Amino acid sequence: MTVETLDAEAQFTAEPGALITRDGQIEWAGTLLGSGTPYRWLELTGWEDTPGLDSGSVLRPDRHGAWPGRQLAQERVITWSARISAPSPAEFGGLVTALRRATALLDDGQERALVIRAKGGETLLTWATLTSRIVPNDRQAGIGRGTATIQWTASDPRRYAPAEQTVSIPQPTAGAGLIYPLTYPLDYGTASETGVRTVEVGGDTPTSPVVTFYGPCTGPRLTVVETGRSIGFDVPLVAGETLVVDTANGSVELDGADRFNTLTAASVPIEDLTLIPGIQTLTFRASTYGGGASCDITWRDATL
Repeated sequence: MTVETLDAEAQFTAEPGALITRDGQIEWAGTLLGSGTPYRWLELTGWEDTPGLDSGSVLRPDRHGAWPGRQLAQERVITWSARISAPSPAEFGGLVTALRRATALLDDGQERALVIRAKGGETLLTWATLTSRIVPNDRQAGIGRGTATIQWTASDPRRYAPAEQTVSIPQPTAGAGLIYPLTYPLDYGTASETGVRTVEVGGDTPTSPVVTFYGPCTGPRLTVVETGRSIGFDVPLVAGETLVVDTANGSVELDGADRFNTLTAASVPIEDLTLIPGIQTLTFRASTYGGGASCDITWRDATL
C-alpha cells in the first residue's frame, strides 16, 4: 500500500481536498490520510465539537446573573489518531518517515488547508498549523504496527465548503425603453441592469467574503440588504484597477497597495461585513461610473 501525495506544483493549483474520494479520509499538505491508506483512522476529536467560547457576558454587581453578551468561538484544536499498518515490518519505517515528512513543523507562520471527510460524506475545509505529532517507536513497530497521533490548531474555528462561490454584479444602468413615435413590431430596447444580485448562502454560521471592485468608478460600495451592513471606499478606480477587500483579514488593497485608510465613515468595520446563511441581497453602487465597472463577491459556505 502506497502513500498518495500531490506533487509540489499540484499542491498550489489543485482544489483543496482533490485527493479525497471516500468517508474517513483527510488531506493535509498534499498527503492523503485515513481510509484506503496505510494510516487507518482510529479517532477524531475537535472537528465536530464546539470550540472553547469567550463570553462577552458581564456579571451584575447587585443581583444574580449577568448581562448577556456575545459568545465567540476560540481557535479550533483538532486531534486525529491513526493505526499504521505496514504490509511487512521492513516497510514500516518508510511509512513512518513519509508521515513525519508530511507533518513537518514549518516556521513560516502560514496556515495550510486541512480537509476532512468524516462519516456521512460531508467534506469540510479549515486552515490550520500542525501543533503536535506523536509517531510510534515501541515494540509493536518491530512487527510493522503502531499508533500515531496528529494535532492541528485552526485560528479560524469555522469549517468551510472546499469549493468557492462567486457572484458578479455589473454597474447599474438604465434600459433603453420605447422609442416614439411607435413602430411595429415594438422594440423595447435593452433591459436595465439593477446592480443587485440575490444569492443563497449555505452552512450554519456567517462567512467572511472577499469583495473585489473593478474600475472605472469612484467611491465603490457594497451593501448586504438583509443585515443593513455596508462597506464603501473613498477612492477612484480607473479602468483595469482592482480594489480587493478581504473581510476575514480586514485588509484593503489597490493592486497590492494598502488602501485601508479609504474606508468611509458610513461603513461598518470590514470584519463585520459577513454573509449569513440563507438568502442574501447584495447591491453594488458607486458615486460615479466610467462604464464597465463591476463588483465580485467570493465566499465559502461556513459551518461552526
